[in-house]
Amino acid sequence: MGKDWVFWAMVGAFILHALEEQFAAGGFLKNYNDYLKKIGRAPKSFQWLYSVMLLYALPGTIIAALIGSRILILSLGVMFGLFINAVAHFVLIIMSRKYSSGTLTGTFIIIPLTIYSYYIFMSGGQLSITGALWSFLVGGLFNIPTIPYKKLEK
Repeated sequence: MGKDWVFWAMVGAFILHALEEQFAAGGFLKNYNDYLKKIGRAPKSFQWLYSVMLLYALPGTIIAALIGSRILILSLGVMFGLFINAVAHFVLIIMSRKYSSGTLTGTFIIIPLTIYSYYIFMSGGQLSITGALWSFLVGGLFNIPTIPYKKLEK
């Protein structure tokens, strides 16, 4: 197993993150929808949030853990996608000027775990800078279903 434990740790981190998003400070969905209204985007539904979490992000994170270091660009890419989500909570705090559910687990678990994972695979010679850049692209693509693209209808 070696260093692959980091991918299973990310599965646990994602579950804790999802729980924090749901239950902390009124829930992420309410806070996110308030922000979306401010920027003129259509609010998201409860079904959207849970389909993204349970049918997309959680299975994607588990698949990345199963693949582990065999395809680092993919498994670290999924991890970087969760890193982007964690950073997005900071943006939401800045834009809404209030706590965003998910910020604590993002800050204290997901961000450090992701940085550490890149460090151990790059310092161990298993991941090159080019590979890391490709994994960043995968991470960006992993977040496409969460982009608030639909404008509010007037």
